[in-house]
Amino acid sequence: MKVVTFTSIIVSLFLYLNSPEEYNHEFCLLEMLLYLLTSALFLNYKIQRLGFLNFYTLFLFAFWAVNFIHPVFIYPNDELFPAYSFPYDEKCICTGISLAQLGISCFMYASLFGGESRKIELLKNKLVRSNCLLNNVSIICVLCLWIYVFIIARISHFEHLYPRLMKLFQALLIYNFILNFKYKNKISQLILENKKMLIAIIIFSFTLLTIGSRGSVIFVLLSISIIYYLFYNRISYKYILLLLFVGLFFMTIITFTRTTSSINFLSSNFTDVISYGTEQIFSNGIWVIFLDWVVNTRNLYDAMNYPSIFGYLWGSSYIPYMFVFIPFGGTVMSEVLLGVSTTEVNTGRILSEWNRANYGLGTNIIGDLYMNFAEYGVIGGMFILGLLIAWAEKCKTINQLFVYISLFACSVALPRISILGWTDLWAFLWIVRFLFNIPFYWSNIAQKGSHY
Repeated sequence: MKVVTFTSIIVSLFLYLNSPEEYNHEFCLLEMLLYLLTSALFLNYKIQRLGFLNFYTLFLFAFWAVNFIHPVFIYPNDELFPAYSFPYDEKCICTGISLAQLGISCFMYASLFGGESRKIELLKNKLVRSNCLLNNVSIICVLCLWIYVFIIARISHFEHLYPRLMKLFQALLIYNFILNFKYKNKISQLILENKKMLIAIIIFSFTLLTIGSRGSVIFVLLSISIIYYLFYNRISYKYILLLLFVGLFFMTIITFTRTTSSINFLSSNFTDVISYGTEQIFSNGIWVIFLDWVVNTRNLYDAMNYPSIFGYLWGSSYIPYMFVFIPFGGTVMSEVLLGVSTTEVNTGRILSEWNRANYGLGTNIIGDLYMNFAEYGVIGGMFILGLLIAWAEKCKTINQLFVYISLFACSVALPRISILGWTDLWAFLWIVRFLFNIPFYWSNIAQKGSHY
């Protein structure tokens, strides 16, 4: 497999260095076929070792959707996607996707080093077996969230709630699932044994989806899915594909109803929302299902063009992520080290302001690396990401598990965000673990003191 992925790097580098200066559909198609061939062989290799549900399966699918659907299947018919109403340089299309193919080839090659063995059954014995306090705190927190949204604030429109607080809630629910989930063969018994935990997850998901906020819910659901798959039961790939399709379809419906439509979960009943959203999907064509990924292809084109006008960012975008463990650490250190706020070095914010957009256009993992360190950043950054996931996929230690869960939770979003966008969840998992282990530390100290 290393020979295949290394060959893909060489071919991709050649294509990048010889990419057309103008848009060329045949060239884009060639790049996509190279990607599909390499990733198919690569995934076959990984699935045999890790099972169907793994980081690579979701990440590589999302990477294809973000970087190849638009140039191969949609351009120049951009009318369906509002983000493309902002002008962009079509000359960057071929260069952009060839660089994306080069970067993902480096990722696949690096991820083949050192990630073969996994003895996950040993890991469960290293964790605190259960924590009733964590279970109770989880359900109290999500009830407070529900009360705030529907009774105190009475939110009546699409809104993303406080991002850092939502990240803490995510970590709380995920860590609670790691520690307290009790597996049973019968569904009825499984629900009864884990009723508090499941109620907390349902309330959290219902509350956020009702106001149109999907990201936190997706992260939690993906996290508990991979924990269940790793430790308890390898679900058939047929059921996984069905659940992923239903989830994608439902999230697309939320996209159509949460902002411009008068029909949404806040003002309409469930069946009306589903009916309206389904009608919009079928009337606009199949590619609209991939809307949230396709819009970020445009960011790649802008990112390829940005440094030639304004220069490279030289890593300033990544400073806030270096201090995720410290409350307000990213904000303070950005001011101290760079003299600017965190939003001013965020590539998504930079590209949105450059286009004078009245909403966030987002970014692209390849474009984000390119804006900071040119081609060298793409090659090096994606190679390091591959090495990291190869190390984490072993899941032998608590840190490997936390890294793998965080990356898996962000797997479908990572191609359209910063390469370090997963580190917030990873940091909060450690923070929650530390906070809820304090009673055990004090208990051990007290027990030792009683012997004197």
